[in-house]
Amino acid sequence: NDNLISDEWKKIGFETDNPRNEFKEGGYFSLIFITYFIKRYREEYQIIMKENKKNENCNFNVVQCSIAVCFYAKLALDIIDNNGDEYRNRLEIKVISINQFLNLTFFQSRDQNYLFDIIANVVLNSRERVSNIQNTSQTNFNLLYKNSFNDIFYSELNISPDITSEENSIESFD
Repeated sequence: NDNLISDEWKKIGFETDNPRNEFKEGGYFSLIFITYFIKRYREEYQIIMKENKKNENCNFNVVQCSIAVCFYAKLALDIIDNNGDEYRNRLEIKVISINQFLNLTFFQSRDQNYLFDIIANVVLNSRERVSNIQNTSQTNFNLLYKNSFNDIFYSELNISPDITSEENSIESFD
């Protein structure tokens, strides 16, 4: 369907004028999260977008980071179908069952958007880390996103990730 094609997508952080292919890793989950982030963290989102327009060296892509982090969350929560084990092993993501996550969150009177708020914290943490580096590759960004995810997601849930971080263990998902 060509109705999706528009230059407007690039304005909010998509790489192309048709976001269909960019959602292949994070899926519908990442679309819902991006929408949530822009609505719930409107002020932070607007600041990031202003910084990106004003300063060439400050180029944190909220959309690309969100898709990557949602992919890690899907891996961690064991909700990825094909090649899940291969990705988990290569990216060193610990799997917790969705039931375990629900027991840790919803059944302890946590907000139903708790998962999205954890992911938002990862995205904002990634932004802080990106601000300290210049001119890096997509692979390095992916490593940075993964490390932010491992640091925050598991500590927020009070779960030991049992992960050893190797800098060359992450690749672009293409």
